[in-house]
Amino acid sequence: MLKNEELPIGFTMHLAQNQKAMTEFAKMSEDEQRNVVENARDMESYEAMKSYVDNGFVK
Repeated sequence: MLKNEELPIGFTMHLAQNQKAMTEFAKMSEDEQRNVVENARDMESYEAMKSYVDNGFVK
């Protein structure tokens, strides 16, 4: 898991509400996680972030 990095609050909230997404995120390498988080920073709305997490981090 990423160490000493701030995760976007919306990403963290949606991840906590989606057990499958949380499990998949935890299985990723650190580089993959970093990429997912960087993409999450580009989400501009609640709906976009929810869709991003719920659809397996597909931008």
